[in-house]
Amino acid sequence: MNIIWLCITSVLCFTSVFSDQSTRRIRVFPAGNQSIAGVFQVSHVDSRDQLQYAFSASEARRFCRSLGLSIASKAQVEAALRRGLETCRFGWIDE
Repeated sequence: MNIIWLCITSVLCFTSVFSDQSTRRIRVFPAGNQSIAGVFQVSHVDSRDQLQYAFSASEARRFCRSLGLSIASKAQVEAALRRGLETCRFGWIDE
């Protein structure tokens, strides 16, 4: 079963998705790759350690697919919120 990611927009360019530098700048919440109801957030951190938004919906979808994952549906995110996922960041959901 695939783990569902709630892919958060970032400044990560698709041309550099697979570079070591880019993957070191990826942050997952909750930490330690622990999902809540199969959902977690993926963000990019800039050189000042600030979380960034930049993916369009189609870029976020391609990024998740490149990792063998999918963007969470609204129902999946709602289930995760009921089970304790807390965030004040915006992100994409699959519709």
